[in-house]
Amino acid sequence: MKYTKQQMIGMLIVGVIGGYPLLRFYFQFPVLLCIVIVCFVEAACVLSFYFEKCSVKKYDKLKNDVRNGEYAQSAEWREEYLEFVNKKGFEHIKHSSMKKDLVLRYLRPFGFFWILFGIALLIFNFIVVPEIDLMLFLSFVSVALITYGIFRLYPKNVKAFFKKCGAEYSDINASYVNGKQLTYKKTFASISDVSYNGGINLGNSYVVIFNTKEIAAIKYSEILNVKHSILSTKFYGNGLYTGTVYTHHIAITVHDKQRNTNITFSTQLSEFQAELACETLNMQISTLELENNKLEVNV
Repeated sequence: MKYTKQQMIGMLIVGVIGGYPLLRFYFQFPVLLCIVIVCFVEAACVLSFYFEKCSVKKYDKLKNDVRNGEYAQSAEWREEYLEFVNKKGFEHIKHSSMKKDLVLRYLRPFGFFWILFGIALLIFNFIVVPEIDLMLFLSFVSVALITYGIFRLYPKNVKAFFKKCGAEYSDINASYVNGKQLTYKKTFASISDVSYNGGINLGNSYVVIFNTKEIAAIKYSEILNVKHSILSTKFYGNGLYTGTVYTHHIAITVHDKQRNTNITFSTQLSEFQAELACETLNMQISTLELENNKLEVNV
């Protein structure tokens, strides 16, 4: 639970007025200890509120720097960024098809538990169970568990994406396999971390952007805007601010002709990955626009 400024001020006042008498007369702590405890708690509240305000100012500055194009312009930052591009940069597709790459990327290992449990039950059934009726029932349960496990293995977002590709699947697949890719995967490392699996594939004809929930294939001609954005997530413990985590994203805005509205697809990347994807994508869009303009002039 997050406390507002007014609630925090109220807590400080109540802490001073009620905290000392409670410790002194109810718990019968020594005077000096009561003063130390009250001062410590009050200081913790004030510092928490102060650091939260500092994080808000820092986030506002980061957003403005990104919006104005100043974020990635310092010599030190550019040096580290170019080092990243030269040493790591884009990844190459390790698998022979887009389907195999995405399925293995989003494979849910928990499905193996149900498959193994179903197989174990099936083996137990044929070796130990003597009654035919019970054997048939357990066989049915085993097959159901194995089927459920296989179903759980196959990720829903990948299945929905392939269905949405329709007749364009072969073109999207060819573009994906020959494309340049950036992926970002993070598992739980601490209480403040959030598990994440996402990335972006820049192909010849399509951009495939994927995050934990959805996957989308976008034609270059449909892209209206590409930007590198920063989001902040605040964490609280017992109502007090404990820290902020900043995450970097690339956001692609397209126009949906069917609904006649603009839609934004985004995915989380590392700081340098987001900048590299943004720069490369904008460069490819500019190149395609120049080529289209040349074709129109020649015609």
